[in-house]
Amino acid sequence: MLTSQTINHSGQLADDKLRLLYDYWQSLATNFSLPRADHFDVFEVPAAVFPKIFYADILRGPKDGQLDFLQRLTGIELDRAYGKSLNNKRLTELTDLGTAPLIQELRRVVFSATPRYSEGASLAPDHHYDRACRIVCPLVNAEGAVTQLIGAVRYYWNGTVLPPSQSASSYITATA
Repeated sequence: MLTSQTINHSGQLADDKLRLLYDYWQSLATNFSLPRADHFDVFEVPAAVFPKIFYADILRGPKDGQLDFLQRLTGIELDRAYGKSLNNKRLTELTDLGTAPLIQELRRVVFSATPRYSEGASLAPDHHYDRACRIVCPLVNAEGAVTQLIGAVRYYWNGTVLPPSQSASSYITATA
């Protein structure tokens, strides 16, 4: 089961790595407005959270306005969890990887224009992960429309965060 909530301040986040990304996102805001996408700099993302991040462009269908998300950048921990690089992939093309709940959550962020935190069963195909925590934050263009999303995911196995160099499957094999 996935639980989700709007985030108003970093104190709501128990996970220190996700809090780092949220604090970086907040630092981009000016004059009580949402952070602009053109102020985002991948080289300023805190190094501790970089392997866990994703950065996506929002694509709107020309006829129906349906939203899709083009993964511009994914950290190595996400690629490892999904068993392949997600860079430059549309999420709707990855439905075989169980992305439907993720797409719904990202759409909520776009429509509400607020950051959201969610946790629950891992959506990654490496089903050894028993839980995942995710933060997703909107970035806007000069007109104030949400055009990109920045987020991060932490994967857990038996309540433990795995070392960045290991997938759950390889961790189980190495410790068996």
